Amino acid sequence: MSNTISVNFIPCNPAPANGYKITWRVVGSGDPYTEAGFFTETPAIFSDPAGTEGQCYEGFIQSDCSDSGESGSVVGQAVAWSTPCEESGDSGSSLAFLVRAADGAGAICDQPAIVVYTAPGGSISLGNFIYFDAALTMPVDSYFYVVEGNPGMAGIIYEVSTGGEIVANSGLSCS
Repeated sequence: MSNTISVNFIPCNPAPANGYKITWRVVGSGDPYTEAGFFTETPAIFSDPAGTEGQCYEGFIQSDCSDSGESGSVVGQAVAWSTPCEESGDSGSSLAFLVRAADGAGAICDQPAIVVYTAPGGSISLGNFIYFDAALTMPVDSYFYVVEGNPGMAGIIYEVSTGGEIVANSGLSCS
């Protein structure tokens, strides 16, 4: 079976010389990212020939201006994306969220987004647990702060325990 993947984005003006480079993989797989190619129009549509029904995906999109007269490779910041999904795991189902995570609250707003998971009905808010995997077996234990969304998005910065629980509002926010 093959899955068609569609990534919507807001293009820049002027457009990057080579368009937008998109990479992807199955959410939470840890596999290397596959390059889908370069796209100049939204939505970018490509396929996963080995995909199964209900499969969820994550990846990055970045502008590529390498042919704009500059020498060498000139690419923009990689911005994370993921398909909306509810996945089955060992604990029933889980919800995927994009967050920025860091050891300190000072630089978190500019961190690239990563995908984390919560239990059904969960959210990025106080009292919820967040995990690196859709099966909810690997708590987010290597970061002390999280904020929902991609770089440049506003949001509350939360403190995270070593067990993956969102335990406090830090009193700080990204704006």
